[in-house]
Amino acid sequence: MNTRQILDSGKRHSLRRTGWRTFSSFQLIYLRNHGNLKCLQEMLGHADIQTTMKYADALGPEAMIEDHQKASPVDNLLRK
Repeated sequence: MNTRQILDSGKRHSLRRTGWRTFSSFQLIYLRNHGNLKCLQEMLGHADIQTTMKYADALGPEAMIEDHQKASPVDNLLRK
């Protein structure tokens, strides 16, 4: 799904805000739900991953720590 499709879908479903804020929220929710940053870059059509990284940076360090704890093989072994 590309940017235009997401915005058009919001309008079809009568979302009040289908501008930048709604779209930015979609990207943050996608990343919070463990969406792949490289896939997000492709969906948004960003040529440079640094542009997409701004959304990851907006999540803050807590999200990175939480994701690391869920994905870390060492942490998973220690929990068992």
